[in-house]
Amino acid sequence: MVFQFTLSVVLVVAVLVVYKQIEYVQNKNLGYSNDNILYFSPEGKVQEKLETFLSEAEKVPGVVLVSSGGSIISDVGSTIGLHWQGKNVQDEVAFQTVAVNYKMIEMLRLQIKEGRSFSKVLSSDTAHLIFNEAAVKAMSMRNPVGKVVNLWGEDKKIIGVVKDFHFQSLHEKVKPMFFRLEPKSAMKVMVKVEAGKERETIEKLQELYRDFNPGYILNYKFLNQDYEALYAAEQRVSILSRYFAGLAILISCLGLFGLAAFTAEKG
Repeated sequence: MVFQFTLSVVLVVAVLVVYKQIEYVQNKNLGYSNDNILYFSPEGKVQEKLETFLSEAEKVPGVVLVSSGGSIISDVGSTIGLHWQGKNVQDEVAFQTVAVNYKMIEMLRLQIKEGRSFSKVLSSDTAHLIFNEAAVKAMSMRNPVGKVVNLWGEDKKIIGVVKDFHFQSLHEKVKPMFFRLEPKSAMKVMVKVEAGKERETIEKLQELYRDFNPGYILNYKFLNQDYEALYAAEQRVSILSRYFAGLAILISCLGLFGLAAFTAEKG
């Protein structure tokens, strides 16, 4: 009987711990916004005439922002090909790197700590980089904005620093990262839609995609789904632990009922 109650208490506590972990993940400020952002891989004429498609997509009612670039959650590229003044030649620091188009920093609501974001007004921004705080720390660099680094044999100027954001699991430490401006490089097209108008906006986007790209279907996903997928294991453990806790409580109650019945009959 004591074992049954002890088991019940242990399982209930385990459920509460897992629940708190899931609640923490869901409510944690990630340092960026993934709400109402859908993305898809461009194909056919969309890929060939990317800028034209992005301009047309921006005109769709319910669309807030449109941009393109690499993934920021899964399949993030990395490099050790970055060099800076004062770097120890024996050190190999790995930096996550993401190619982005204009407006990507704004769409994700990344917080600019120093400097500025990429601007269409300045065509020279393709020779510039934006780092996160972890990258600046990894380089032991003070006042990074305006300094020049060498990326893959080419000099690049740092124009901005964004605050660290959790682009991967919260179980992992934020890694050094930098953004590079590559408007013609588009692994993903990303669209932020107005909250509450997702269904009708997506239908219009699908129609635009079909008209622009005959023979192709718009296969999209939401960015927050990718983030939630990082914690699929925790979700499964949470569900299973609830079942086991419920079962343990039921067994304890049955044991208590049986003990009460036995005591009453004996009395």
